[in-house]
Amino acid sequence: MSPFAHLLHDLRMRHGIRQRDLAEKMGYETSYFSALEVGIKGPPPAEFVERLIAALDLPEIEQEEVRRTAAASQRKLQIEYDTPQDVFWMLAELRERVSQLHPVQVLEEVGQHLIIP
Repeated sequence: MSPFAHLLHDLRMRHGIRQRDLAEKMGYETSYFSALEVGIKGPPPAEFVERLIAALDLPEIEQEEVRRTAAASQRKLQIEYDTPQDVFWMLAELRERVSQLHPVQVLEEVGQHLIIP
């Protein structure tokens, strides 16, 4: 499940609001909202994110978390045309292995390569 799906559910629970009520408040179908929350749908468009922020009246720090989480939940990667071929090979290997990785392996890899600005 995507980070956004987890965050959306968590936000809704923390605010004590039902899916149906939040979806209605934001102007979306409950089925779409549900599909986002369980991870069937990919991350929502920026408009949804902004409506969510407004509907829950989130403070600035949570607004940034929602935006970052939506961006991190993208399922597709667009590579610039001038990217070195080594990057393509690295990504090809990752595509082959991603479904076999254990969560601990992912955490170890992220920890080794994560650069925090």
